[in-house]
Amino acid sequence: MLEKLSKRKIQELIGKALYEEISDFLENLCNDTEILEMNKKSGQIKLLLSLGHNTNLTRTNLWKEIYNLNNDEEKLELKSLGVDPNSSPQCFVDSCLSYTYQKYGLQYEPESKTENIRPAVDICQSPSAPFKILKSFQTEIYWKILKHLDIPRSRFIVQMPTGSGKTRTAMEVISHQLKTMPNKHVIWLAHSTELIEQAASGFEEVWSHVGTHDVEVRVVDGDHNGLEGIDASNSSIVISTLQSMCSYLNESPILFDALSKSCSLLVVDEAHMSLAPTYKKLIKSIVRQGSLLMGLTATPGRNVDGDEDNKALAELYFQTPIRLECPEGGEVFSYLRKQGIMARTSMTVIKGSNESLSQREIDSFQSKLSIPQAVLNRLAAEDQRNLEIIYKILGLLEESPKCKILLFACSVKHSRFITSVLKYKGIKAAHIDGGTGSSARKIILNDFKDGETNILSNYGVLATGFDAPKTDVVFIARPTASIVLYSQIIGRGLRGPAIGGTEKCMIVNVKDNIEGLPDYNKIYDYFDSYYVC
Repeated sequence: MLEKLSKRKIQELIGKALYEEISDFLENLCNDTEILEMNKKSGQIKLLLSLGHNTNLTRTNLWKEIYNLNNDEEKLELKSLGVDPNSSPQCFVDSCLSYTYQKYGLQYEPESKTENIRPAVDICQSPSAPFKILKSFQTEIYWKILKHLDIPRSRFIVQMPTGSGKTRTAMEVISHQLKTMPNKHVIWLAHSTELIEQAASGFEEVWSHVGTHDVEVRVVDGDHNGLEGIDASNSSIVISTLQSMCSYLNESPILFDALSKSCSLLVVDEAHMSLAPTYKKLIKSIVRQGSLLMGLTATPGRNVDGDEDNKALAELYFQTPIRLECPEGGEVFSYLRKQGIMARTSMTVIKGSNESLSQREIDSFQSKLSIPQAVLNRLAAEDQRNLEIIYKILGLLEESPKCKILLFACSVKHSRFITSVLKYKGIKAAHIDGGTGSSARKIILNDFKDGETNILSNYGVLATGFDAPKTDVVFIARPTASIVLYSQIIGRGLRGPAIGGTEKCMIVNVKDNIEGLPDYNKIYDYFDSYYVC
């Protein structure tokens, strides 16, 4: 249908600045024949469609205008293919897009308008299914933890490698605590909204197998106030972001004090976050009322050069680590790989950028321990760096056409850009970010899990709370100086065949030489045990 438009109109729909940016980049990537095809109308239509959810393509009036450019015979043919202007506006636009994407051999991802949002308060019912047992190594950790639950005001930190099921193990512990003290609450603190749903779903899965009574699942974040109407006599698990619970402490100190008194166990996910001054104050405000404290982490410290932080973290948790140990002695990672729990993971490095930070950016990094977004945006805009990324992806797919690659980009724009170029090259690729609707996100993630999509690119959403066990390659196209974030990212590909994952997974790192940041090799060295040749 878009063939009825002029090349000028198609370029206007793309947007002049974006058209020039992406066409210039493609000229560096493509051969002469491909460049010639790209400059034809059909090539520019394919480029327009490759840009994902272009808001211009969702306008009903545009498609009615295009539809009316067809003659009567063409209109009848379109109707026979499901393109009917008399249907609802949304159905008409979707049918036009579906028809057009299919014609050009591209994957159409419908934009979702409806969101399924978890209620602030829900009831998790007692069991309706057979017991689902832990793995032997998880059971070992579970029994170690239970011993500490019998010690008043106990504090301890549970350290399990990324991919070994620490959340699942923790939910078994919480279930035990709720059964042992049914008139007390358990509070679970996470550092991001994305982890809230993961925790709530993880608890519901376990409680449906082992629970003895109904439990309220209360969510507290920016969109929910699950603390409203909470009753100490009702058993509940309160799942909150650290930020939201800090706000509750400051805004409602009396109610917060009552909640703390009724809490029997406080769990801090990603426990390295405990050291931030506001979070440390929050944790101490809860545990001073007598609650037990359990931290969860895959890493012992907050950052690469974290000796002082490691010491402070140990002191906060009473220097009581509970670690996974190999029953036969020796190295834990080798044991987990032999058991098929962890994939055989290899690492490869491709050249990135030589970037210098301003003093202001260095100061920002040192205070926030994260790379400033302005630096990430500059990296995302470098053509040579992006060419290296695209060439590597094309090479991986040439070696293994069904390879599933999860890519972490520098920004939303960067993720969309990489995805668009890959789509134009005929690769089944999709993009996801924090603004992607929940229903659309579910479709995109399921397509990736089912192998309908080869490349899933994202920014800021899939490092945690995402489970795609059949991932063959984790492609880290964004720099990080955080061992915590790096651990979370590579964890997306560590699941082994015994728990539904892959035998092997490759981690691809784009190594940028950024003056003013810690040496990348320190991060790589820290995770030596995760990799095998």
